[in-house]
Amino acid sequence: MANFLSKPRIRAAVILAVLAAILLLEITISRYDSWYGEETAEYRHTHGSKGSVFNHGNVDETPLNDLNDAKHTVSKKKKAKSSKHGKKHKHKSHKCKNVGNKRPKVNPGGSNRAYVTWFSSDGNIHRPLEDDQYFIATRILIWQLLHNPETRTNGIDVVVMVDPTIDSRRRERLAKDGAIIYPVEFLTGTVELHPGRPTWNNIMTKLRVFEMTQYELVLVIDGDSMLLHSLDGVFDDPATRPQKTLPHEPREGFAPMPSTYVLAGLSEIFDSNHQFPPTPGDIKTPGYMNAGFFVCSPSKELFEYYRSFLLVPDERFNSEYMEQNLLRTAHGWDGPMPWKELDYKWNIREPNENDFEQGVVSVHEKFWDTPLIYDNQKVKDWLASRKWEMKGWYDAYDQLFDD
Repeated sequence: MANFLSKPRIRAAVILAVLAAILLLEITISRYDSWYGEETAEYRHTHGSKGSVFNHGNVDETPLNDLNDAKHTVSKKKKAKSSKHGKKHKHKSHKCKNVGNKRPKVNPGGSNRAYVTWFSSDGNIHRPLEDDQYFIATRILIWQLLHNPETRTNGIDVVVMVDPTIDSRRRERLAKDGAIIYPVEFLTGTVELHPGRPTWNNIMTKLRVFEMTQYELVLVIDGDSMLLHSLDGVFDDPATRPQKTLPHEPREGFAPMPSTYVLAGLSEIFDSNHQFPPTPGDIKTPGYMNAGFFVCSPSKELFEYYRSFLLVPDERFNSEYMEQNLLRTAHGWDGPMPWKELDYKWNIREPNENDFEQGVVSVHEKFWDTPLIYDNQKVKDWLASRKWEMKGWYDAYDQLFDD
Protein backbone atom coordinates (compact mmCIF):
# COMPACT_ATOMS: atom_id res chain seq x y z
CA MET A 1 0.00 0.00 0.00
CA ALA A 2 2.90 2.38 0.81
CA ASN A 3 4.45 1.78 -2.63
CA PHE A 4 1.06 2.27 -4.25
CA LEU A 5 0.55 5.66 -2.59
CA SER A 6 4.08 6.80 -3.39
CA LYS A 7 3.06 7.59 -6.96
CA PRO A 8 2.31 11.35 -7.04
CA ARG A 9 -0.84 11.20 -9.18
CA ILE A 10 -2.39 8.38 -7.19
CA ARG A 11 -1.53 10.08 -3.92
CA ALA A 12 -3.12 13.32 -5.11
CA ALA A 13 -6.26 11.46 -6.24
CA VAL A 14 -6.60 9.78 -2.85
CA ILE A 15 -6.24 13.13 -1.06
CA LEU A 16 -8.90 14.70 -3.30
CA ALA A 17 -11.24 11.75 -2.68
CA VAL A 18 -10.85 12.12 1.08
CA LEU A 19 -11.51 15.86 0.89
CA ALA A 20 -14.60 15.25 -1.26
CA ALA A 21 -15.91 12.71 1.25
CA ILE A 22 -15.42 15.18 4.11
CA LEU A 23 -17.24 17.90 2.15
CA LEU A 24 -20.12 15.53 1.35
CA LEU A 25 -20.41 14.60 5.02
CA GLU A 26 -20.54 18.28 6.02
CA ILE A 27 -23.28 18.95 3.46
CA THR A 28 -25.28 15.92 4.67
CA ILE A 29 -25.04 17.00 8.31
CA SER A 30 -26.03 20.56 7.36
CA ARG A 31 -29.10 19.31 5.48
CA TYR A 32 -30.02 16.98 8.33
CA ASP A 33 -29.98 19.81 10.85
CA SER A 34 -31.85 22.11 8.48
CA TRP A 35 -34.58 19.54 7.78
CA TYR A 36 -35.05 18.49 11.38
CA GLY A 37 -34.94 22.06 12.64
CA GLU A 38 -33.70 23.60 15.84
CA GLU A 39 -35.63 21.18 18.04
CA THR A 40 -33.85 18.08 16.75
CA ALA A 41 -30.44 19.76 16.75
CA GLU A 42 -30.97 20.73 20.39
CA TYR A 43 -32.13 17.19 21.20
CA ARG A 44 -29.08 15.65 19.55
CA HIS A 45 -26.80 18.09 21.38
CA THR A 46 -28.38 17.14 24.71
CA HIS A 47 -28.73 13.39 24.26
CA GLY A 48 -25.90 12.42 21.95
CA SER A 49 -25.59 11.61 18.28
CA LYS A 50 -26.44 8.38 16.56
CA GLY A 51 -24.03 5.49 17.00
CA SER A 52 -24.54 2.44 19.18
CA VAL A 53 -28.13 1.33 19.57
CA PHE A 54 -27.77 2.45 23.20
CA ASN A 55 -26.56 5.96 22.33
CA HIS A 56 -30.08 7.29 22.81
CA GLY A 57 -30.14 6.95 26.59
CA ASN A 58 -31.48 9.38 29.17
CA VAL A 59 -34.40 10.53 27.07
CA ASP A 60 -36.02 13.72 28.34
CA GLU A 61 -39.71 13.09 27.88
CA THR A 62 -41.04 16.58 28.64
CA PRO A 63 -39.62 19.32 26.40
CA LEU A 64 -40.20 17.52 23.12
CA ASN A 65 -43.78 16.50 23.81
CA ASP A 66 -44.81 19.52 21.80
CA LEU A 67 -42.44 20.82 19.15
CA ASN A 68 -43.66 24.37 19.62
CA ASP A 69 -42.66 24.20 23.27
CA ALA A 70 -39.32 22.78 22.21
CA LYS A 71 -38.74 25.62 19.74
CA HIS A 72 -39.68 28.14 22.43
CA THR A 73 -37.19 26.51 24.83
CA VAL A 74 -34.39 26.62 22.26
CA SER A 75 -35.18 30.25 21.41
CA LYS A 76 -35.03 31.26 25.09
CA LYS A 77 -31.65 29.57 25.49
CA LYS A 78 -30.28 31.41 22.46
CA LYS A 79 -31.56 34.77 23.71
CA ALA A 80 -30.00 34.17 27.12
CA LYS A 81 -26.71 33.30 25.49
CA SER A 82 -26.81 36.47 23.37
CA SER A 83 -27.63 38.65 26.39
CA LYS A 84 -24.52 37.42 28.18
CA HIS A 85 -22.35 39.09 25.57
CA GLY A 86 -24.44 42.27 25.53
CA LYS A 87 -25.42 41.77 21.91
CA LYS A 88 -28.67 41.03 20.21
CA HIS A 89 -28.54 38.73 17.23
CA LYS A 90 -31.22 37.79 14.75
CA HIS A 91 -31.30 34.01 14.58
CA LYS A 92 -32.00 32.45 11.25
CA SER A 93 -34.92 30.03 11.45
CA HIS A 94 -34.27 26.49 10.24
CA LYS A 95 -37.93 25.70 9.86
CA CYS A 96 -38.32 23.33 6.97
CA LYS A 97 -39.93 24.91 3.93
CA ASN A 98 -42.59 23.03 1.99
CA VAL A 99 -41.16 22.69 -1.49
CA GLY A 100 -44.49 21.92 -3.12
CA ASN A 101 -43.64 18.33 -4.02
CA LYS A 102 -45.97 15.40 -3.75
CA ARG A 103 -45.18 12.89 -1.03
CA PRO A 104 -43.06 10.02 -2.43
CA LYS A 105 -44.81 6.67 -2.85
CA VAL A 106 -42.63 4.53 -0.59
CA ASN A 107 -45.19 1.74 -0.17
CA PRO A 108 -46.91 1.32 -3.56
CA GLY A 109 -48.22 -2.21 -2.99
CA GLY A 110 -47.98 -5.13 -5.36
CA SER A 111 -45.54 -7.30 -3.40
CA ASN A 112 -46.42 -10.95 -2.74
CA ARG A 113 -45.27 -10.49 0.86
CA ALA A 114 -46.49 -8.12 3.54
CA TYR A 115 -45.98 -6.86 7.04
CA VAL A 116 -49.43 -6.61 8.61
CA THR A 117 -50.31 -5.06 11.95
CA TRP A 118 -53.84 -4.99 13.34
CA PHE A 119 -54.96 -1.69 14.86
CA SER A 120 -58.03 -1.30 17.04
CA SER A 121 -59.10 0.94 19.91
CA ASP A 122 -61.54 1.25 22.78
CA GLY A 123 -63.67 3.51 20.59
CA ASN A 124 -62.74 6.80 22.29
CA ILE A 125 -62.42 8.89 19.14
CA HIS A 126 -62.05 12.09 21.18
CA ARG A 127 -58.76 11.01 22.76
CA PRO A 128 -55.97 13.31 21.48
CA LEU A 129 -53.65 11.52 19.09
CA GLU A 130 -50.64 12.44 21.23
CA ASP A 131 -52.22 10.56 24.17
CA ASP A 132 -53.04 7.40 22.21
CA GLN A 133 -50.08 5.16 22.99
CA TYR A 134 -51.07 2.31 20.66
CA PHE A 135 -51.55 4.80 17.82
CA ILE A 136 -48.09 6.26 18.48
CA ALA A 137 -46.60 2.75 18.67
CA THR A 138 -48.17 1.87 15.31
CA ARG A 139 -46.68 5.02 13.79
CA ILE A 140 -43.25 4.06 15.13
CA LEU A 141 -43.59 0.61 13.58
CA ILE A 142 -44.57 2.08 10.18
CA TRP A 143 -41.69 4.55 10.33
CA GLN A 144 -39.23 1.77 11.09
CA LEU A 145 -40.57 -0.52 8.37
CA LEU A 146 -40.76 2.15 5.65
CA HIS A 147 -38.39 5.01 6.39
CA ASN A 148 -35.63 4.36 8.94
CA PRO A 149 -32.50 3.38 6.92
CA GLU A 150 -31.40 0.92 9.62
CA THR A 151 -34.65 -1.05 9.65
CA ARG A 152 -36.73 -0.35 6.54
CA THR A 153 -37.94 -3.03 4.18
CA ASN A 154 -36.73 -3.52 0.64
CA GLY A 155 -40.05 -3.47 -1.21
CA ILE A 156 -42.31 -5.56 1.04
CA ASP A 157 -45.81 -4.12 1.57
CA VAL A 158 -46.59 -2.51 4.94
CA VAL A 159 -50.27 -2.85 5.82
CA VAL A 160 -52.32 -1.62 8.78
CA MET A 161 -55.52 -3.61 9.23
CA VAL A 162 -58.12 -1.34 10.86
CA ASP A 163 -61.49 -2.29 12.29
CA PRO A 164 -64.57 -0.02 12.68
CA THR A 165 -63.28 1.45 15.98
CA ILE A 166 -60.58 3.43 14.14
CA ASP A 167 -61.71 6.90 13.09
CA SER A 168 -60.81 8.80 9.93
CA ARG A 169 -58.22 11.00 11.67
CA ARG A 170 -56.12 7.99 12.64
CA ARG A 171 -56.59 6.26 9.30
CA GLU A 172 -55.56 9.38 7.38
CA ARG A 173 -52.47 9.96 9.53
CA LEU A 174 -51.30 6.35 9.14
CA ALA A 175 -51.86 6.54 5.38
CA LYS A 176 -49.90 9.80 5.31
CA ASP A 177 -47.09 8.01 7.14
CA GLY A 178 -46.97 5.57 4.22
CA ALA A 179 -49.02 2.57 5.35
CA ILE A 180 -51.54 0.72 3.18
CA ILE A 181 -54.82 0.96 5.11
CA TYR A 182 -56.84 -2.26 4.99
CA PRO A 183 -60.33 -1.85 6.54
CA VAL A 184 -62.08 -4.97 7.88
CA GLU A 185 -65.31 -5.76 9.69
CA PHE A 186 -65.37 -7.40 13.11
CA LEU A 187 -64.99 -11.17 13.18
CA THR A 188 -67.71 -12.63 15.38
CA GLY A 189 -69.55 -15.90 15.87
CA THR A 190 -72.19 -17.63 17.96
CA VAL A 191 -69.87 -19.14 20.57
CA GLU A 192 -69.73 -17.06 23.75
CA LEU A 193 -66.20 -15.73 24.33
CA HIS A 194 -64.60 -14.68 27.62
CA PRO A 195 -61.56 -12.50 26.88
CA GLY A 196 -59.11 -11.93 29.71
CA ARG A 197 -59.31 -8.15 29.24
CA PRO A 198 -62.05 -5.84 27.90
CA THR A 199 -59.55 -4.39 25.40
CA TRP A 200 -59.37 -7.83 23.74
CA ASN A 201 -63.08 -7.95 22.85
CA ASN A 202 -62.49 -7.45 19.12
CA ILE A 203 -59.11 -9.13 18.78
CA MET A 204 -60.47 -12.16 16.89
CA THR A 205 -60.69 -9.72 13.98
CA LYS A 206 -56.92 -10.06 13.62
CA LEU A 207 -57.54 -13.50 12.07
CA ARG A 208 -58.93 -11.77 8.98
CA VAL A 209 -55.30 -11.59 7.89
CA PHE A 210 -55.85 -15.14 6.62
CA GLU A 211 -58.32 -13.70 4.08
CA MET A 212 -55.57 -11.60 2.50
CA THR A 213 -54.84 -14.16 -0.20
CA GLN A 214 -53.27 -11.54 -2.47
CA TYR A 215 -50.13 -12.30 -0.43
CA GLU A 216 -48.14 -15.54 -0.38
CA LEU A 217 -46.55 -14.80 2.99
CA VAL A 218 -47.43 -12.32 5.72
CA LEU A 219 -45.63 -11.38 8.92
CA VAL A 220 -48.28 -10.49 11.49
CA ILE A 221 -46.61 -8.16 13.98
CA ASP A 222 -48.23 -6.37 16.91
CA GLY A 223 -48.14 -2.58 16.84
CA ASP A 224 -46.19 -2.40 20.10
CA SER A 225 -43.11 -3.91 18.42
CA MET A 226 -39.86 -2.15 17.54
CA LEU A 227 -37.07 -2.98 15.11
CA LEU A 228 -33.31 -2.81 15.55
CA HIS A 229 -32.55 -4.21 12.08
CA SER A 230 -34.50 -5.09 8.92
CA LEU A 231 -36.94 -7.98 9.32
CA ASP A 232 -37.06 -8.92 5.64
CA GLY A 233 -35.01 -12.07 6.23
CA VAL A 234 -37.73 -13.61 8.41
CA PHE A 235 -39.68 -14.53 5.26
CA ASP A 236 -36.83 -16.87 4.29
CA ASP A 237 -36.60 -18.60 7.66
CA PRO A 238 -36.89 -22.40 7.14
CA ALA A 239 -39.96 -22.47 9.41
CA THR A 240 -41.93 -20.45 6.83
CA ARG A 241 -41.93 -23.24 4.24
CA PRO A 242 -45.29 -24.89 3.51
CA GLN A 243 -46.14 -27.90 5.68
CA LYS A 244 -48.39 -30.83 4.82
CA THR A 245 -51.36 -31.37 7.08
CA LEU A 246 -51.04 -34.72 8.84
CA PRO A 247 -53.72 -37.45 8.55
CA HIS A 248 -56.69 -36.75 10.81
CA GLU A 249 -60.37 -37.43 11.33
CA PRO A 250 -62.73 -34.68 10.10
CA ARG A 251 -64.39 -32.80 12.95
CA GLU A 252 -68.17 -32.61 13.03
CA GLY A 253 -69.44 -29.12 12.25
CA PHE A 254 -65.97 -27.83 11.39
CA ALA A 255 -64.79 -26.66 7.99
CA PRO A 256 -62.13 -28.99 6.54
CA MET A 257 -58.46 -28.33 7.19
CA PRO A 258 -56.33 -27.31 4.19
CA SER A 259 -53.92 -29.86 2.73
CA THR A 260 -50.97 -27.50 3.31
CA TYR A 261 -50.40 -24.50 5.55
CA VAL A 262 -47.78 -22.08 6.90
CA LEU A 263 -47.70 -20.95 10.52
CA ALA A 264 -44.38 -20.05 12.12
CA GLY A 265 -43.89 -18.18 15.37
CA LEU A 266 -42.18 -18.05 18.74
CA SER A 267 -42.97 -19.25 22.25
CA GLU A 268 -43.36 -16.77 25.12
CA ILE A 269 -40.63 -16.18 27.68
CA PHE A 270 -41.08 -15.25 31.35
CA ASP A 271 -39.29 -11.87 31.62
CA SER A 272 -35.99 -10.12 30.87
CA ASN A 273 -34.02 -12.62 32.96
CA HIS A 274 -33.25 -14.94 30.05
CA GLN A 275 -30.43 -16.12 27.79
CA PHE A 276 -30.06 -15.25 24.12
CA PRO A 277 -31.31 -17.21 22.39
CA PRO A 278 -33.73 -18.35 25.12
CA THR A 279 -33.10 -21.74 26.69
CA PRO A 280 -35.91 -24.24 27.42
CA GLY A 281 -35.88 -22.94 31.00
CA ASP A 282 -36.65 -19.41 29.76
CA ILE A 283 -39.83 -20.51 27.94
CA LYS A 284 -43.14 -20.18 29.77
CA THR A 285 -44.93 -23.06 28.06
CA PRO A 286 -43.12 -24.95 25.28
CA GLY A 287 -45.41 -25.19 22.27
CA TYR A 288 -47.51 -22.16 23.23
CA MET A 289 -47.08 -19.62 20.41
CA ASN A 290 -47.34 -15.89 20.99
CA ALA A 291 -49.73 -14.32 18.47
CA GLY A 292 -47.90 -10.98 18.46
CA PHE A 293 -45.33 -12.17 15.91
CA PHE A 294 -45.94 -14.94 13.39
CA VAL A 295 -45.57 -15.70 9.68
CA CYS A 296 -48.48 -17.25 7.81
CA SER A 297 -49.70 -17.94 4.30
CA PRO A 298 -53.22 -16.51 3.93
CA SER A 299 -55.75 -19.19 3.01
CA LYS A 300 -59.54 -19.05 2.75
CA GLU A 301 -59.70 -22.72 3.79
CA LEU A 302 -57.65 -22.05 6.88
CA PHE A 303 -59.71 -18.97 7.72
CA GLU A 304 -62.96 -20.95 7.52
CA TYR A 305 -61.45 -23.64 9.74
CA TYR A 306 -60.56 -21.01 12.36
CA ARG A 307 -64.03 -19.52 12.05
CA SER A 308 -65.50 -22.88 12.99
CA PHE A 309 -64.17 -22.35 16.54
CA LEU A 310 -66.44 -19.30 16.76
CA LEU A 311 -69.48 -21.24 15.54
CA VAL A 312 -69.10 -24.68 17.15
CA PRO A 313 -68.33 -25.11 20.88
CA ASP A 314 -65.00 -26.84 21.55
CA GLU A 315 -64.03 -27.79 25.09
CA ARG A 316 -60.33 -27.55 24.18
CA PHE A 317 -60.56 -23.87 23.25
CA ASN A 318 -60.17 -21.48 26.18
CA SER A 319 -60.99 -17.97 24.92
CA GLU A 320 -59.15 -16.07 27.67
CA TYR A 321 -56.33 -15.18 25.28
CA MET A 322 -58.68 -15.07 22.31
CA GLU A 323 -56.95 -15.44 18.91
CA GLN A 324 -53.73 -16.64 20.54
CA ASN A 325 -55.49 -19.57 22.20
CA LEU A 326 -57.49 -20.29 19.04
CA LEU A 327 -54.25 -20.61 17.05
CA ARG A 328 -52.75 -22.69 19.84
CA THR A 329 -55.74 -25.06 19.73
CA ALA A 330 -55.76 -25.31 15.93
CA HIS A 331 -51.98 -25.71 15.62
CA GLY A 332 -50.92 -27.59 18.75
CA TRP A 333 -47.73 -29.60 18.46
CA ASP A 334 -49.74 -32.75 19.15
CA GLY A 335 -52.24 -32.08 16.32
CA PRO A 336 -52.36 -32.46 12.52
CA MET A 337 -51.21 -28.86 11.81
CA PRO A 338 -48.39 -28.11 14.28
CA TRP A 339 -46.88 -24.63 14.12
CA LYS A 340 -43.15 -24.27 13.49
CA GLU A 341 -40.61 -22.29 15.51
CA LEU A 342 -38.80 -19.36 13.94
CA ASP A 343 -35.24 -18.48 14.88
CA TYR A 344 -35.45 -16.51 18.15
CA LYS A 345 -33.17 -13.84 16.71
CA TRP A 346 -36.16 -12.37 14.87
CA ASN A 347 -38.18 -11.22 17.87
CA ILE A 348 -38.22 -11.39 21.64
CA ARG A 349 -40.45 -10.15 24.45
CA GLU A 350 -39.13 -8.47 27.61
CA PRO A 351 -35.73 -7.73 26.02
CA ASN A 352 -32.52 -7.18 27.97
CA GLU A 353 -29.25 -5.48 27.09
CA ASN A 354 -27.61 -8.78 26.14
CA ASP A 355 -30.34 -9.42 23.52
CA PHE A 356 -29.42 -6.11 21.87
CA GLU A 357 -25.70 -6.85 21.97
CA GLN A 358 -26.24 -10.35 20.53
CA GLY A 359 -28.13 -8.98 17.52
CA VAL A 360 -31.85 -9.47 18.16
CA VAL A 361 -33.70 -8.05 15.15
CA SER A 362 -36.92 -6.83 16.80
CA VAL A 363 -38.56 -6.67 20.20
CA HIS A 364 -42.18 -6.91 21.33
CA GLU A 365 -42.43 -4.36 24.11
CA LYS A 366 -44.46 -1.26 24.97
CA PHE A 367 -42.26 1.83 25.18
CA TRP A 368 -44.58 3.31 27.84
CA ASP A 369 -44.94 0.25 30.09
CA THR A 370 -41.92 -1.98 30.84
CA PRO A 371 -42.44 -3.73 34.21
CA LEU A 372 -40.74 -7.01 33.19
CA ILE A 373 -37.58 -5.39 31.82
CA TYR A 374 -36.50 -4.67 35.40
CA ASP A 375 -33.16 -2.82 35.65
CA ASN A 376 -32.24 -2.86 31.93
CA GLN A 377 -32.29 0.94 31.84
CA LYS A 378 -30.49 1.23 28.50
CA VAL A 379 -33.23 -0.83 26.88
CA LYS A 380 -35.93 1.35 28.44
CA ASP A 381 -34.20 4.51 27.24
CA TRP A 382 -33.83 3.12 23.73
CA LEU A 383 -37.52 2.18 23.58
CA ALA A 384 -38.54 5.69 24.68
CA SER A 385 -36.20 7.36 22.19
CA ARG A 386 -37.93 5.72 19.19
CA LYS A 387 -40.97 7.91 19.77
CA TRP A 388 -38.99 11.14 19.48
CA GLU A 389 -36.99 10.04 16.44
CA MET A 390 -40.21 9.07 14.68
CA LYS A 391 -41.91 12.33 15.63
CA GLY A 392 -38.99 14.48 14.50
CA TRP A 393 -38.72 12.59 11.22
CA TYR A 394 -42.41 12.94 10.34
CA ASP A 395 -42.60 16.58 11.44
CA ALA A 396 -39.82 17.39 8.97
CA TYR A 397 -41.30 15.12 6.30
CA ASP A 398 -44.72 16.78 6.55
CA GLN A 399 -43.18 20.20 6.01
CA LEU A 400 -41.27 19.04 2.95
CA PHE A 401 -44.19 17.62 1.02
CA ASP A 402 -47.77 18.49 0.18
CA ASP A 403 -50.51 16.14 1.29
